[in-house]
Order: sequence, then structure tokens, then C-alpha cells
Amino acid sequence: MENSIDQLNKVLFETLEQAKNKTVDAAHVKNITNISSQILNSAKLQFDFHQYNDGLTKMKIMPGKGQLEIDSKSVIPEKDLTDYEKKCIVAEKLNYNSVGRAISDLTKEVFDQKVKEHFSI
Repeated sequence: MENSIDQLNKVLFETLEQAKNKTVDAAHVKNITNISSQILNSAKLQFDFHQYNDGLTKMKIMPGKGQLEIDSKSVIPEKDLTDYEKKCIVAEKLNYNSVGRAISDLTKEVFDQKVKEHFSI
């Protein structure tokens, strides 16, 4: 399967058409839209990450959810993370789709404190 925004749009519009024609049940439509939302939230986080770093990053894309854990099996050693990468990790752990949204909801001071606590800074 091709992993692109074009493929996502194709699936979404096909699902919409099937729902309109009542050839698919509501649970299937809900599953497709929920998965699509998660894909888009991930893309937004990646875009924020690249935009913040002017496109100059150590990674081509952010690792998938669950790969950002900082422990003995971590994909990226903590010492190699930039401040913004750390903020991205904490924002995701707090269920925000971007650092900006986390700061907006929590205030910068509270969010920075959560980052310090998470990374024991």
C-alpha cells in the first residue's frame, strides 16, 4: 500500500461514498476516520518539528508512536535529542498533536516544567 496523503484522501473519499450509498456500516466508517485522524495528527507533529528546525533535522521523519520512549531500548539516545525533540516527546505523551497546542493549553511555564520533570533536567 502506498503511504501518501493522496492514498489517504482516496480511502477517505471512497469511504464517504460507501457510507453515502450505505454499502458499509457506521463502525467501519468510524474506524477509518479515527485512523485517518491519527495519521494527520502525526503529520502535524512532524511538520511542526521540521518547521521549528527550518527543515534541518537529524531525522527525515519523526519515529512512530512508541519509538520515542526514553529508556535503555530507546531509538534516539536522550543525549542526542534537541530541546524541541524533547518537547515533541512530552507533547505527544500529554496527548497533544503539537508543541504549540500543548504550550497554548498549559502555558509555557507549566509545559516547560513537565519537560524538565520528564527528562529530569
